[in-house]
Amino acid sequence: MNVDTTARLVSLLAAAALLALAHANPMQKRDFNDLHGMSKMSKCELHRELVLEAPFVLMEDIWLPNCSPFNRNYMPHQCSNDGWCFCVSRKGRIIEETVVKGTPRCKDHPEALQ
Repeated sequence: MNVDTTARLVSLLAAAALLALAHANPMQKRDFNDLHGMSKMSKCELHRELVLEAPFVLMEDIWLPNCSPFNRNYMPHQCSNDGWCFCVSRKGRIIEETVVKGTPRCKDHPEALQ
């Protein structure tokens, strides 16, 4: 998974989430009309919400981000649901040379450390 693929995936997920919301059950617990509440979310939290709200049909090769509970940035070690793992910067940029099946060595990449 490269950076361009990830950027396209995030854009696709955002569009899919908006489409799903347009057809969502109005009785759903989550209120996405609260733009003020969404504006308080970090990039990682928003990315995670978009993936969680995406239609099930798009759930192949998905990266559900892990966000730090302390600063709400991306955790250094991330994995997609197809078994590929990688290191990311605190802003979510994938460090290409770390993409592996298994556990990447994020400690060897200073930009992945928080």
